[in-house]
This record gives sequence, C-alpha cells and structure tokens, in this order.
Amino acid sequence: MLDAFIVQYRFQLRSKRWYMYLFWHTVTVALINAWLVYRRDCRLLGMPSKEILKRRQFQSRVGSALILVNAEASRKHGRPSLEEQTAAKPARRKARKGPSPDVQLDAVGHWPEKTDKRGRCAQCTTGYSDTACENDP
Repeated sequence: MLDAFIVQYRFQLRSKRWYMYLFWHTVTVALINAWLVYRRDCRLLGMPSKEILKRRQFQSRVGSALILVNAEASRKHGRPSLEEQTAAKPARRKARKGPSPDVQLDAVGHWPEKTDKRGRCAQCTTGYSDTACENDP
C-alpha cells in the first residue's frame, strides 16, 4: 500500500547527487506513514469522512506547520545598514522551549502532571514548578 501511495504522486527529481533521492524518498515515506496514522486515528475517533483531510491537504498542512515553526525568529539576512550598526542592539530573546502550538493543542498527550520534585519552569526563566508535561523525559 505504501508503494502504491508513493507512485501515485511521484515527482521528477533530477540530481547527480545520489543521496538526494534517498533523502526525498525518506521524507515521502514518513509523510505517507503520518497520513495513514492520522487517517486511522480519525476513523477510531468517529470523525465523518468529509472532515478527514485528503493526502494533499495533509501534506500542505504539515508543510505550512514546518515553515511557520520559526517564522517569528526569522531575521533579515545580509549586511546591516549604517543605521542598524549605530542603533542599540535589542536584547536577545530566548528560544521557545516546549512543543509547538499545533502539537501542544492536538489533545494527544502533553497533559500537565504533578511531579514529586520541584524544578525550573521550561517556559519561563523565573520561578519553580512541580508541574510538567507527561511526555517530557
């Protein structure tokens, strides 16, 4: 079944680098497997078939989610202008920890759980907490 899905939307890749074929094949296989799991879970949850995403829609949503993961952190590239060099540099923002919002709100795991020991909060730099995500290691 996996081979049938791969052949169904095959795209022509022309490259002299042999490892590119392996990379894109691996990405395609992972995406098809994710879609099959998504479709199975939707059926187990009793979703109507009209609400279940088709494969191309699923690919589009996954691609958009991957592109937008660090959209806020994207910076302007190239040599800074003279005004930017003389202006005071803004304080660096810390990288966001934890799952992305689409994973955090998918209602599959990532539920708060009380722990025995208190530790630093993963989302903020001040304070301690005895609550952690149940999927954290």
